[in-house]
Amino acid sequence: MRKILRRRLPLHQIVVVTIVGVLAGTYIWRPVIQQYVADHPEVGRQQPGTNPSSAQESAQDTDASQ
Repeated sequence: MRKILRRRLPLHQIVVVTIVGVLAGTYIWRPVIQQYVADHPEVGRQQPGTNPSSAQESAQDTDASQ
């Protein structure tokens, strides 16, 4: 009976395949993401660390107190 040898991918091949996969995915999905951001300006324009709902609530609280 033949002995089946286990073959393993070397680490450098796994790294290269991973990088190529990420770059290909970015290349393929970039136009879709750009179109989505262009159609929904509120998605790409939020400042980091701010919550839009809390900003609206604080504005309403300020208006109510005046």
